[in-house]
Amino acid sequence: MRITAVEAIAIDIPLSKNFGGSTYSVLKRSTVITRLSNKGITKGGLERGVVEGFAWLISHFVYFSCMATKTITLELDAYEKLRQVKRGGESFTEVVRRAVWVDAPATGESLRDFFRNGGSGTSIKYLDAVEAAAKHDPIPDDPWA
Repeated sequence: MRITAVEAIAIDIPLSKNFGGSTYSVLKRSTVITRLSNKGITKGGLERGVVEGFAWLISHFVYFSCMATKTITLELDAYEKLRQVKRGGESFTEVVRRAVWVDAPATGESLRDFFRNGGSGTSIKYLDAVEAAAKHDPIPDDPWA
């Protein structure tokens, strides 16, 4: 299959509100639609084979050239932590997306919920048996006797 022409159509879609930050505005979403022609026959969208590979290349070019970015400042120890877990060929964005964030510190309530939901691996039947046994095991008057 031979591609005889490539047409790129830029589209700007206005957003209902500003999705920007403190120093920038995002008032529209932009994309590019490609039209590939093969001997006078126009094909829109992704096609199989060679055209599919070419469309992949165009879509990645659009993604990496049009996506908004945000520059952040990290202290050296935080940068080193990110760099150490970065895999070959992985971007820092991918490292951050892969990270698991602890939402809140552990509390007595979260520990109780963990055990109530079977987190200990101990069955409710076993816990009930322990509780029943504790009722029949009174505290002695003299613990040293």
